[in-house]
Parts: sequence; structure tokens; C-alpha cells
Amino acid sequence: ELNKRDELRLEEEMLKVEIEDFVVAVLEMESAVEQMNIYHTDVQTMFHNLRMNLEQNRYDIDKENLVLRRITNQQKRAQHELDALEKKEKVLMQKCTDAKMQTEQIKNVAQQAASENDALHDKLIEANENRRMWSVGQSFLERMAIDTRISMQSEWAAGVGGRRRSSESKHMSRDAKTVRSAELPCRRNSVESWQISKESGAKGSEMGRRSSVTLPLAKRSEMGNRRSSLTLPFGRPKDMW
Repeated sequence: ELNKRDELRLEEEMLKVEIEDFVVAVLEMESAVEQMNIYHTDVQTMFHNLRMNLEQNRYDIDKENLVLRRITNQQKRAQHELDALEKKEKVLMQKCTDAKMQTEQIKNVAQQAASENDALHDKLIEANENRRMWSVGQSFLERMAIDTRISMQSEWAAGVGGRRRSSESKHMSRDAKTVRSAELPCRRNSVESWQISKESGAKGSEMGRRSSVTLPLAKRSEMGNRRSSLTLPFGRPKDMW
């Protein structure tokens, strides 16, 4: 019986030790579970933070993509504008080339017009000189007419006979023919001067300064020729005497 009690006591002590070990093991397991819970919470927090970071990164990426799309659209619009500007530049270059060609043509026309203007000016100077010579001839013929009229009046007053009058009439006819033959070249020169003055007046608006100066001279030449042709005393010989 004593041995049984000792054995029971030993078993009881061993059970107590095992129970204590089990309690310690349970406590360690509880501590490990708490640590696992803490670790799990940390892991969840970390995953949440990672998810938030991913969302932020996605938002930033979307924002950057939007900016990139805007930049791409701006580049496309800029490229279209650049293409349009290049086309306009080509058109302007063509217009500049056409303008240069037209300028050269205008210069050639202006040079040709200046040459024609110089030729017309020379002709007008020649016509004015002819008119001056015609005026001098007219004055000479007027003086001859006056002298002839005076001499005839004096002879007529002196009572010259019929034979003398007949010879004087023939002489007067010859003088009239001479005056008419002298008058025809003068009138021809007057007509040429009037035609040249008319041509100069028609081209005066585009020939420049020289034509604008010589146009009044041409008009005065024309008026002088007309006035001189009207005042010529040898137009009708029968009215003179």
C-alpha cells in the first residue's frame, strides 16, 4: 500500500509537471497567436498601403497619360498648322516669283514707253521747230502781201492802162500761185505737228513727266497752227483786192 501511494504521488507530481508544461505551452501558443494576429494586422496594413499606393500610382499614370494625350494632340495640331504654313509659304513664293516676273515685264514696258516717249518728244521738238519756221514764213508772206497791196494800190491810183492792169493781173495770179505753193508745205507741217501733239497727248498719262510737260506745248502748237491758218491773207486771193 505504501508503494502504491508513492507511485500515485509520483504520478500525481508528474501529472502536475505535465499540466504546468501544458499550461506553459498553451501560454506560448497564445502568445504566438497574438504575435500572428499582430503580424496579420501589419500585413493587412501593409497590403492596404500597397493598394493605396497602387491606386495613387494608377491615378498619377492616368493623369500623365492625359497630359501626354494633350501634348500629342497639340503636336498634331502644330504639325497641321506647320503643313498649312508650308503650303502658304509655297503659294507666297510662287506669288513672289510671279510678282518678280510681272515687275520685270513692267520694267520692260516702262523702258519701251520711255523710248517711245523720247521719240515722241523728239518728233514734237521737230514739229515745234517746223511750226516756228512756218510762223517765220507766214510773217514773211504777210509782209510780201502788204508790200504787194501797197504797190498795187499806188499803181491803181496812178491810173495805169488796161494793158498794164492785164499784166499786173497775170503777175498777181503768179504771186497767188507762188503764195499757195509756199503755203502748202507749211500747212502740211502744221498737220504733222497736230498729229504728233495728239499722239503725245494720248500717251501723256502713262509716259511720265516729260509728256505731261510737252502736252501743253503741243496744244499751243495746234492752236497756233489753226490761228495762223485762219489769219493767212493768201487763202482766197479774190478777197484781197
